[in-house]
Amino acid sequence: MGIPLYSVVIPTYNRGHLLADGIASVFAQGLDDVEVIVVDDGSTDDTRKRVAGFDSRVRYAYQPNQGQATARNRGIDLARGEMIAFLDSDDVWMPDKIATELDLFHRFPEADAVGSDSEFWREGVLEAASRFRFIGFDVPPGRDAIPLAECPPLWLRQSLFSTCCLTVRRAALRRIGVPAFEPQMRSHEDWEFEIRLCNCCQVVLTPRVLARVRRFADETRRFRLPLQGQARLCYEIVRTVRKLPPREPAVARKAAEMRQEFARKFARGAQGRERLECLALAASELREGAGHNALRVLGLGLLPRRGERSPR
Repeated sequence: MGIPLYSVVIPTYNRGHLLADGIASVFAQGLDDVEVIVVDDGSTDDTRKRVAGFDSRVRYAYQPNQGQATARNRGIDLARGEMIAFLDSDDVWMPDKIATELDLFHRFPEADAVGSDSEFWREGVLEAASRFRFIGFDVPPGRDAIPLAECPPLWLRQSLFSTCCLTVRRAALRRIGVPAFEPQMRSHEDWEFEIRLCNCCQVVLTPRVLARVRRFADETRRFRLPLQGQARLCYEIVRTVRKLPPREPAVARKAAEMRQEFARKFARGAQGRERLECLALAASELREGAGHNALRVLGLGLLPRRGERSPR
């Protein structure tokens, strides 16, 4: 097999019983010019054995458990394709995903990446037929694709698309940064990556549902905490924008707005000794030039609340 057009990176941890579904959905695309790279992040189940049952288009790499970010980075390093696509080991692609993406890359030759919509399933039950609609993102009627630059920067409030709905040109990954995914993050490293991608690259979005995100009650996502209640983490993720090349003023303004909002949200919910962290958060806001917000963070986080003693 020569150099493939598509490289599909699948990080996995103890999901041997689900992995075959995802791999089969890749080969159901009808494209022979594809390779699948399974990065086993320290599994203790029969993942290696199950992967060995596929043909040579599926490559297997093992590493001690280091988290999804490191596993994805390892897959990117091993990938040979012009296009790098991602697929979690419990998710599956719809049969027309690659064909749709190739059409969009042809229609938008300047595009560095294509993102699409997805369904969300939990324990075999459909909970959301459209991630885009669920988070309040609407593609204008009559448009089957739209450049991200024409959309409001909702990706600064939360992740816009599932990682399994993203395909990136290899050349663009170099601009996003190395490593692509932040290895120190055990949770929401995909959103941090998405912010850098959206800031540095030209992305085309399609409202077509091209993947099925599936969640099951197992221990494989024990580090994957919900964003609700993680305002401090959100604050640091959104601050990523300040380290990147300048973008449109509207994006910079929205990033500052969201950063300040997450700072206040953390201060408002801080309890016990956690409230002392508001000092560091206020200092950070001062360095950002947001003195008024720094004062609000201090007021929300440190002033005694009714029926409560000040933290010691």
